[in-house]
Order: sequence, then C-alpha cells, then structure tokens
Amino acid sequence: SGAGCESPRCPRACSGAGTCLPSGVCACAPGLVGEDCSTTRFNHTLPALLDRVGSPFSSNAKFAENLDLVMSYKSVHKYGFMLCNTAACKASWDFSMTTIFSSLARDDVRASYTDCAVVTSSRRMLIRQPPPPPGGAGAGTPSGGAPPLRRRSSTGEEIDRHQMIIRLDNAPTKGFESFVGRRTTHRLVTAEYARHVHGMLRTVTQISNATRTLVTANGWWDAGTSPADRLVYLMAIKMTTMNKGEWRAIDRSMLAPFRDIFPGPRRFVLSPVFMSRAHASWERLKVAMKELGLGCYKRKASSTHVPSVLLATLYALQMCKRVSVYGAGVDPEEAQLPLPPALRQAAYRERDTDCCYFAHSPPYRSDAPLCNFLANRVALQLLVMSKRVSVK
Repeated sequence: SGAGCESPRCPRACSGAGTCLPSGVCACAPGLVGEDCSTTRFNHTLPALLDRVGSPFSSNAKFAENLDLVMSYKSVHKYGFMLCNTAACKASWDFSMTTIFSSLARDDVRASYTDCAVVTSSRRMLIRQPPPPPGGAGAGTPSGGAPPLRRRSSTGEEIDRHQMIIRLDNAPTKGFESFVGRRTTHRLVTAEYARHVHGMLRTVTQISNATRTLVTANGWWDAGTSPADRLVYLMAIKMTTMNKGEWRAIDRSMLAPFRDIFPGPRRFVLSPVFMSRAHASWERLKVAMKELGLGCYKRKASSTHVPSVLLATLYALQMCKRVSVYGAGVDPEEAQLPLPPALRQAAYRERDTDCCYFAHSPPYRSDAPLCNFLANRVALQLLVMSKRVSVK
C-alpha cells in the first residue's frame, strides 16, 4: 500500500483481529495466532496436544487395545493381573469381585451401531445464553447479558433418530420431549448416584398434590417410550491409582446397589480395565494441557475423575461409527475455546488447590473447578477431530 507501494500489506488485514505493523506483519490480539490472526491459540495448539495424549484421542477415537467394556464371568478373573503388580493388590481384586460375581453377564456385551447419541442433562439442551452487551454487564441476568433464549424445539426428533441413545443418571425426558427426545436405550449411572437411589428404595416420597408413593427400582427410572426394564443400565465406578502403577480394587460397598436399583436383566458394570484406560487418558490430557499452557492449573494437573459425558462418549465410540454429543457444544454467539464470555467475566476464586475455581451463577455451577470444565471441553474437541464425533 501507499502512494509508491512502499508499504507491505498485512495478510487479510489481520482479519480485523490485530494491528498491521509497518513491516507487513500482524500483531495479533491476545489468544490469536497465525499470519492473518485468524487462528485461535487453542486451535493452533491442538495438533501438538493430540500428539501428546494419544489413544483414544487419536484418529480412530478408539483405545489401542480391544478392551472388555463391561464386567463378565470371563473377564473378572483377569482384573488382578491387568491392574496390579503385587500379590496383595491381586488378592484385593479377587476378594472385591466375590460380592458381584453371581450378578455379572456371561460375556462382554458389544453391539455395533452406525449413529449414536450421548444426551447430557445440561441446561444448554433447553436454552442458550446470548453474549453480554458491549457496554458491560447487564442487570438481573445470570451472566450479565440478555435473558436466556429457548433453543429450537426440533432437536428431540433428531435425537430420537439415533440407534443408541445414552442418557446420564436419571436425566428426565418427560415434559422436555421436543428438546431432548422421547427414546432412551442406555443410561450411564455413576456409582454415587446409584448409592443415592439405593438409599431411597422402599421409602415413601411425596411427588405432587400430596400424593405419596413407595420408591421402587421399576418406578424410579425415566424410561421415555420404553419400559424401564428394557433399558440397558451401565454403572460406572470410579477408579483410583495406588503406588507402583496399580489400581485400587473396587470398594465392595460400591457394588451393593448394583443388584437392587436396576429393573430387568440388562444391567452391567463398566469394566475396570475400560475405566482405568479412560482415567489414564483423562490424566494425560490434563498434564499435556498444563504443559502447553491451555489449562487453568496453578501448580500441577490434579487427579480427578472422568466426567460422565466424556465417559459415555468414549463408551459409545467403541461400538458406534458416529457419535453426536448433545448439550455440550458452544453456541456460535459465544467465544471459541477455552473460555466462554460468562467465564471470562467471572471472578476466579483462589483456593489452596491445584486448580482455579470460579464462582458463578447458572448456567455454570458455582464452586466448580474451572480446569476440569475446560479439560472436558478440550477432550470433546479432540474427539471431534477424529471425524467420528460431533458436539451440538
């Protein structure tokens, strides 16, 4: 540019997201990189992150080994050998399994599907949060912006067209069918929620209009259009590591609800080997995020358990060609990863922990660990790169 064409132009005028220096080089705004400032620092770092975390975030989005997905007669005796290095650890696994052995499936359960859906219980399934006004925070709204907007109501029909539909815990469908669909084929239930249900069984509860009812396994679950005893229930028990790379045997008390709270014969416990691999992958991801400066870790990547939505997605990917995750996406109005506007405005709460926390009203749960929130979104983004996952 210039009268004598003496000044070099910046590529694409820095995409309107940076300053064009006299040398023709863009000085990009914070968080953006690339010769024309068109790439977020997060997306620029994704390939390096993918190289570090490996399976199952690799190209095929599957674990490197052919894992059993659920506990069975044939696999239960192998857990001590696959998860332990010492005789004491192996003995603890053998003892733990005696509680549940008679209730296990005869063999691993593995079907083949084309299109599968993981449906979260997120508030995002019903509404979306518009961006805050340019002039600053508004009054009377959770995130300082305009009032929440209802989502399109055709999502339910889209979800119902999938062959396998996984919902988390007892996420409801009744009354929300146009948004979340009517059908349910699988429910992934955390051990903590299972213990809660177990404590409620055979108690009397008031539901509405002073009506009192006895809590039963068959009546507790929201089954949508299917009978509750036709659903597949997948119980997920958290795994914890010990010294020498060993995995602690499952607490027998965590297995007790499995026999009582699920109606029908289609009840399974996710394989400890599958759970250990998912946990190890989650830990590698957080460590890599910290090393690349993508997380919100103050010292080190603290050990936490795999989020249910990510666990359900990894499970589905072992059997499905394509998986759609509903309720975990980012609206076009929101900023790209890693921080949506609501989190950028939130005041981070400093604590003596390994992770930043944020205090914020809905749609983000208060006192939630920000680094784990970000890591879950990054994990889903990496799976999207496999071309087998879409996040909506």
